[in-house]
Order: sequence, then C-alpha cells, then structure tokens
Amino acid sequence: MIKFENDDEGYFAWLAANPGGYVLNVREKSDSNYVVLHRATCGSISSPKVKPGAYTGRNYNKWCARTLSEIRYGATREGRTDGSFSKRCGRCKA
Repeated sequence: MIKFENDDEGYFAWLAANPGGYVLNVREKSDSNYVVLHRATCGSISSPKVKPGAYTGRNYNKWCARTLSEIRYGATREGRTDGSFSKRCGRCKA
C-alpha cells in the first residue's frame, strides 16, 4: 500500500501498473468523514487533468492498494477505526 501526496505522476504510474487495485480519496488533513473508496480504473479518479496536482495535491491525497483488505488499513490511518469507508463510489461500484 502507498499514499500519494503531491505526486500525480507517481499516482498515475501506480494506477497503470495496478488496474485491479483500489484507491481511497482522502483530504490532505485527515477527515474520517471523507474516506471514499474507488476502483483504480474509476474515471472520476483516473482521468488525466490539465493542471498538475489535480489528484494528489490541492488538499487531496490518495491511498492505493492492490487488495480491499490492504486499503482498509488506509481507512484506519484516516481515522476510520473499523477500516470502513465513509462512501463507496457509485460510478465505479467499488
């Protein structure tokens, strides 16, 4: 599992290498009310943006993992003590 902060290039490389993985979209400052689960292929967290930092900067970070059990650890690091998510993306049905 890896957390990307201000590293869109590294984040996109991880997505390309792990299409079956999972991503947690989180705020830069931990907020247990905003821990959103996505699949690595979800268009809402994987479409290239024009401006640098659109995904792992500007107040947002990403936890990435190959398995659902691993990504739950990221949720605990964001204050969700039971490893749950505040929301599962409705677009990718994570």
